[in-house]
Formats: sequence, C-alpha cells, structure tokens
Amino acid sequence: SHSLYCAGVIAIAEINEAMTSGDAEKTLSALLLPTAKLQGVNPDTAKHYHDVLLHTKDLICKVEDSYTHTVP
Repeated sequence: SHSLYCAGVIAIAEINEAMTSGDAEKTLSALLLPTAKLQGVNPDTAKHYHDVLLHTKDLICKVEDSYTHTVP
C-alpha cells in the first residue's frame, strides 16, 4: 500500500515536471508511465492533454491563491 502511494506520488511529480517543461511530448511520456496507472491515453492527442492539464493546474492555483488571501 505504501509503495503504491509512493509510486503514485512519483508519477504525479513526473507529470507536473513534464508540464512545466512546456513540451507536450514529455507530458505524454509522463502520462504513459506505468506508475501513472492511466489507461486509454492516446498519443495523437498529446498537445490536447498538455494544454488541458496546464489550464487545470492554472485554475487550481488561482482558486488556492484566492482562498489563501480571503481566509484570516
């Protein structure tokens, strides 16, 4: 159980690092890692995955930033 959790955390870190690189192919490679445990990832839509993940990450950061500035 602990090793599965660690593998998942490592996969998330790899995906985040790939997204930050700005390279859609690196993001695709990270999504295809066995530790990510994702199924049905289509290599033809690598740029779309990359763009959607970056947009979602940006939205989450904005919400977190807004929340931290409104809570005393």
